[in-house]
Amino acid sequence: MSCICDFCSGPEVKWRYPAKTFLAYITDSIAGESLGDWAACTKCHDLIERDDRAGLASWSIESLIAVHPEMAEIKEDLLREMAVLHHSFFDSRTGQVLQFE
Repeated sequence: MSCICDFCSGPEVKWRYPAKTFLAYITDSIAGESLGDWAACTKCHDLIERDDRAGLASWSIESLIAVHPEMAEIKEDLLREMAVLHHSFFDSRTGQVLQFE
């Protein structure tokens, strides 16, 4: 498997969450879509299965800041935006989680 986790960008994807495509963000004149299924590593999968949405958003942002430390100054804004994105993910799920072999 050569994809990354859609939540934390980790390289060890083990799970696939079927989901509908949805509008993920709009900024000025740019819009982005989330296209279909989401991939997850084991840590993110565990947070999703426990319905720990705050923990999932926090882990996603901590992972992002580890790679881009300059973003630490806007951490709270990023957490709010990530929570909105993840809420859309949970609302868009269409089936049972699948494990990659």
